[in-house]
Amino acid sequence: MSFYHRRMQATRGLMDKRTHNNDNNNNNNEAASPQVRAPDQTQSMRLMDTAGGGAAGGGGGMAGYNPLLGALMQADAEDELQVMASAFSRAVDPRAAVNAAVAAAALEQEEESKQPAEPGLDDLFAPPTNLMFQGGFQGARAVAKDAKRWLLVNIQQDASFASHALNRDVWRNDLVENLVREGFIFFQTFDTTPEGRTYCERYQVHMFPHIAIIDARTGRLLWRKEGWTMESPFSAEDFAEMAMDVCSRHSLDKPPSAKKPKKEEKEQVVLYSSEEEEAEKEPSFLEMLLATTVAPEPATGGARIQIRMPNAKRLVRKFDPADTLKSIYAFVAQSNDEIKGGKEFTLTAFYPPRDLLDEFEKTVEECGLSGEAITVRWK
Repeated sequence: MSFYHRRMQATRGLMDKRTHNNDNNNNNNEAASPQVRAPDQTQSMRLMDTAGGGAAGGGGGMAGYNPLLGALMQADAEDELQVMASAFSRAVDPRAAVNAAVAAAALEQEEESKQPAEPGLDDLFAPPTNLMFQGGFQGARAVAKDAKRWLLVNIQQDASFASHALNRDVWRNDLVENLVREGFIFFQTFDTTPEGRTYCERYQVHMFPHIAIIDARTGRLLWRKEGWTMESPFSAEDFAEMAMDVCSRHSLDKPPSAKKPKKEEKEQVVLYSSEEEEAEKEPSFLEMLLATTVAPEPATGGARIQIRMPNAKRLVRKFDPADTLKSIYAFVAQSNDEIKGGKEFTLTAFYPPRDLLDEFEKTVEECGLSGEAITVRWK
């Protein structure tokens, strides 16, 4: 409470006390004497002098101003402000508060920037830059040759929706992405770029989108697919199957194969030996497989293997983990009429595909074939 308010309360209390005493005196006088006494003389008190008159200026009232009282009130207010400021300064450091607020705002902005933005149409159909070779066709071919990988080429046309859908549906598929990373150098461009025009002229590309697998050592085109539409799209599963088929039929560990000779160049005169020589000749690989006894499937447990035949038929069978790969070869040979007729075949598995003939004497468990898929190819 300020000095001014305390002074006002004290003055009011003094006036109330005097008025009460006067009333008591009047009542006593009336009781003692029946005569009516004269009224008391009017009294007045000046609490404040006028602003211009001072103590003797007259015209008193509440509107007056006392310099001493004003100075006391101002000093009291300044003391209270100093106390409040001192308490605030002890409780909060202004500079530290500002620094903390700035740091909190920066942290919140950083967390918002880390949150992934929702993908838009441009992101869905954008080229797979995480897989693409950043350079020209010849540079991609040189890198593929040194790394002993196949060169995967994709020529797109901006006006073809199938080209953009390829980025969304095929190149962003997890299986395809793993295949490309493990076995290919990926080169992608548009048909209107200088690199794209040169490629299209060299490999006679007239329909888009265009996908090809090339042997980087010779520049030979091993496989191509082009010109499909969204009515009959080219899916990620189609690409994975084609890529694995190409890799199983060609090997980077062997010298590049030349072009196949003409049919008449392959024809030769076959000389037959006598019956005695035929009797003495050792049985062929196919004859040995057809004569091998394949053990029945184990009743419990066993290694489950899926076998993809050349006619797209799929066989699923369990083998004893201790069986050698000879049992698998024999089972395949005895399950196909064309092989029984003498048609040679190969078995490949895993990725990159490898020929299982080198592991012919190993067991199923040693080769890790349990739960795997084996592909049968014609030689």
